[in-house]
Amino acid sequence: MILAWARLIRISNLPSAASNVLAGYLLVAGNWQPEFSVVWAIVASCLLYSAGIIGNDLHDYEDDVRLRPERPLPSGRISCNAAWTVLALLVGAAIWICVQNDGDTSTNRGGFRIGPRLGTAILLMTAIFVYDFLLKRFWFSAIFMGLCRGLNLLLGASFALASSDLPDGYAFDPWIWAAATSLVLYVTGLTLFARDESKPKPRRWLMWLGVLSMAGGIGGYVWMGWLMFPDGAAWPNRITRVHLLLVSVIAFTVVRSSSMACLTLDKSRIRGAVKTALFSLITLDAATVLLASGGQVIYSLVILGLLVVGMLLSRIVNPT
Repeated sequence: MILAWARLIRISNLPSAASNVLAGYLLVAGNWQPEFSVVWAIVASCLLYSAGIIGNDLHDYEDDVRLRPERPLPSGRISCNAAWTVLALLVGAAIWICVQNDGDTSTNRGGFRIGPRLGTAILLMTAIFVYDFLLKRFWFSAIFMGLCRGLNLLLGASFALASSDLPDGYAFDPWIWAAATSLVLYVTGLTLFARDESKPKPRRWLMWLGVLSMAGGIGGYVWMGWLMFPDGAAWPNRITRVHLLLVSVIAFTVVRSSSMACLTLDKSRIRGAVKTALFSLITLDAATVLLASGGQVIYSLVILGLLVVGMLLSRIVNPT
């Protein structure tokens, strides 16, 4: 039963959700202080991610009965009623965490004010369920999947704001918006590329569109670095050169594997390319963290540790 739930929430993908939040947090704070705020951000993110994945499988139940009967819901190992109950509990717990960490949410008139953490969580939850239950059958719904990841990064950024910053809402620095936009593009492309993974005849044009979007997202991380170091004397410096090297390696790996899959339409190549692109999300976050922390390698190593965890978990639970 535990393994069935782990498969339902795609537990092997949770490290990538955590890395997005940590990257967003560091882009604002530059370090992981206070630690409890970081932990709550990770927990809220993983709860919402898990809820979104459950909603995805509930929506796809009839299709999975035909195409993927081994999944937890169509196989009967987990009932749909139980899945709906857990989904509601996960969302409720995530919202409660954000409310508790939003500082003083009252107004001078005695009303209730939505702070940036709760506000970002509500936007993230909305994007998740719009994708899951309203637009998923349309190929352009991939944009909402990208928005989910971008908002996930902003959720981490919002948790890094001090209580005194809360009234300012979403007054983030430009490079934070650049990082979120790059993540939106990358994940939108990944979703487009993987959309027909389980279909007998994948649409090649849609896969190529996904490759282009992923490439654009990776390029956006270079733009983010330029925004953080706009001074010509500081760009490129030692930190940014390492960042560029990491991003270049990621670009080569992702574009090569996904392009080969587009050319051959081989199922095993497509699955391998999807897995490569998924885990590259964490490596991109590690590169982002290197810049955000001013070159403190320990933070990037922690993020890369999440990559190792995700790869180990993927041997037990397929990430797609």
